[in-house]
Amino acid sequence: MIFHDPLCLSHQVPEEFAGTAMRPYPEVATRVEQIINVLSNHSLEVATGKSMDLSLLSEVHAAEYVEFMRSLPQDLEPVAPTAIRTAGEVRQDSSFHALLGHYFFDPATPLMGSTSQAAEAAANISLNVADTLLSHDRSYGLCRPPGHHARHAQGGGYCIYNNVVLAAEYLTRRGKTVTILDLDYHHGNGTQEMLYKRSDIQYVSLHADPTSSYPFYWGWRDQTGAGEGKGFTHNYPMASTSSEDIYLNTLAEALVDVTDYSADIVLVSMGFDCYIDDPIAGMALTTDSYLKIGELLQDLPKVGVILEGGYHLPSIGNNFYNLYRGLEGL
Repeated sequence: MIFHDPLCLSHQVPEEFAGTAMRPYPEVATRVEQIINVLSNHSLEVATGKSMDLSLLSEVHAAEYVEFMRSLPQDLEPVAPTAIRTAGEVRQDSSFHALLGHYFFDPATPLMGSTSQAAEAAANISLNVADTLLSHDRSYGLCRPPGHHARHAQGGGYCIYNNVVLAAEYLTRRGKTVTILDLDYHHGNGTQEMLYKRSDIQYVSLHADPTSSYPFYWGWRDQTGAGEGKGFTHNYPMASTSSEDIYLNTLAEALVDVTDYSADIVLVSMGFDCYIDDPIAGMALTTDSYLKIGELLQDLPKVGVILEGGYHLPSIGNNFYNLYRGLEGL
């Protein structure tokens, strides 16, 4: 089953600050529309899913953060933090801009009036993916905004809510063990933070070397978890120029960790920004590479795919379809 909600398309900010200048915002609704168009061309149906209980959002994330998102005025024009809180007190009567810098860790995630409903729609999709995996072997969610950078009490990196952690928590509360396999170009710092002391959800991530790639401060190989979670985080940083062979060999190595843990369900936090022509990231993967990735994952018994990044609009639909083909053995 493939899930999508049109409300995910409503978050449409025009631009972001890219270090030295403004640029068009790359995390656009067209990304999902392109995927749906390709799936439709191959006669694959996309369902809206059912309304799930979103009360879990306020447990996976800090309740006050969720309340802040829900308090955004409907007519809010796109806005990003003007200062990021690293120290100092935030009081209940702090201004909107003070709270914005408190609840977001970078300026790369502008908000607007429709952002909260889009983010909750993405969260609802992820719960549909999880719920489907209780009775099926495969499930896919076209979540937008993406989620793996979202921390317990902060958004950032285009992410509002951590969709994949939400899905994993839903499953663990139903007695399932879960692996999250993160294949986005960027490390899922939010996912790692939220799972770092847990042993019931394994986190395995392939990503660009944090020495030179966003989010910079997370994703080192020696970060392996803490407390009860020691040994349940596995990071595989790679050079940003990695070839297909290097990527697939690294994935094969990482899958040893996955199979050793032998979780009931594997959730793939799937970015397509390792594609060679990605405008803001990119390794050397091609559309054919995603078929091979899907084939490597095919032997896993239960797999849910949750969309993260990937910003090359002409290719993202075919990249997703090839991953689907590989996973489904088509």
